[in-house]
Amino acid sequence: MHSKFTAYQAGLTKHLLLTDNNGVPASFSYTEKGSRNREKPSIVFVHGLSSNKETWIPIVKNIPSDYHCITVDLPGHGETVGFNEDRYSIDTFVEKLKLFFDLMDLTEPLCIIGASMGGAIVCMFAIKYPEYVSMICLLAPIANEASETDLIRQLRNGQYNALLPETPEELRQMINTLTVRTPKLPKPFLNGFLHLRLRLLDEHKKILTSLIGYDYSHIEQHYQQLRQLNRPALILWGRQDKVYAASGAEFFCNLLPNTECIIFDECGHFMAIDKPEEAARSILAFFDSYANYQLLATELVGERATQVTLNRLKLLKNFKMLTLAVYLTSQAKQTRLNNVKKKKRELLTSAEQLTRRVLDGLNDEVSECYKNQKRIDHACKQLTTQTNLLLKQSQAWITLIGQFTDALKVLGDVENYSKIIERDCLTISNTLANVHQDMTKSRQIVDDEPQDATNSSK
Repeated sequence: MHSKFTAYQAGLTKHLLLTDNNGVPASFSYTEKGSRNREKPSIVFVHGLSSNKETWIPIVKNIPSDYHCITVDLPGHGETVGFNEDRYSIDTFVEKLKLFFDLMDLTEPLCIIGASMGGAIVCMFAIKYPEYVSMICLLAPIANEASETDLIRQLRNGQYNALLPETPEELRQMINTLTVRTPKLPKPFLNGFLHLRLRLLDEHKKILTSLIGYDYSHIEQHYQQLRQLNRPALILWGRQDKVYAASGAEFFCNLLPNTECIIFDECGHFMAIDKPEEAARSILAFFDSYANYQLLATELVGERATQVTLNRLKLLKNFKMLTLAVYLTSQAKQTRLNNVKKKKRELLTSAEQLTRRVLDGLNDEVSECYKNQKRIDHACKQLTTQTNLLLKQSQAWITLIGQFTDALKVLGDVENYSKIIERDCLTISNTLANVHQDMTKSRQIVDDEPQDATNSSK
């Protein structure tokens, strides 16, 4: 429902083109804006892996309706059905794209625009069927090995979840990887988008397996044929692309003899989200300059080359060069302005972060001081309680010491009493001993007196 509404806003109407694929009923799903114009080539948009025709809406809605625009779902994608293959390849998509053009009777030279895998398809189509091509525009197509990122190396190692997510969290991570201006998607929308992708997950895995296993190893060799392509080409790339680095733009500029290149700052791989308006303006400026030139060249072929027509051609060439110069100057000015704004934002962000860190530091220190004060108050209360308890214990000890002293005094008196008793007992003992001696002496004296009397009588 959301894609239908946005397509309506962009002026696109959806169509179904019935055909058959080796006897099997099949159909191409595509959207169209504007009508065919003899004076302007039709513009055909070719999406990338696991994407669909609706991904072009943010760019197409910035293109006026007097341009004839077509976005198409490739086989194995979106609402195009009946073309399922056991093994997909770039050449498979090239042939199906030609079939679509033939069924649509788009035999006049076209402006074909491709993003990511769609860019590689456009390159191979232009090499194989140059008569269908007026000009090409490539948005970060599959490039050379030197410009591969860690994400491509993960895909080569069989880790497909980076581009073919199976959970809401993996889908959110994929969007974060492909964009710089990450859109805030409501959870229901995210789940619905994931449900649509999971419906074609097996087909997308087959396509990616074919790309990794076959096309990637031969594509640089096939790209060398672009050197013989004499069609104008526009290369658009995001400087923050995490799928193929921006150095891939230089690779294509060195291959294509008649090319222009624009690299957008603050832009990732998904240009339709990060820079839709800028991409549309670049495409229109490129398209207008070459479409008018080719129209006049056709006029030269169809009639005698009069001096007036030749002068018009020279004038148009000069005008084209002037237009491109003005455009590139405005782009450079806009880039400088964007850089100034970016640095200003970075400066403001840095100042804000510094202020926040200082305030956070002060708040932390104040909070720590408050906590320390609380701890000190608590410790003081505990100290007061312990002091009172110690005072009570000290008083108890003083009482015990007094009682102990009294007991010692009592013990001292007993000792004195025992000594007195001991002396008295000793005195009594001595007295008794003296008495005993006296009595013994007295008894001897008494015993001696009768004997003396006897002796005297004799």
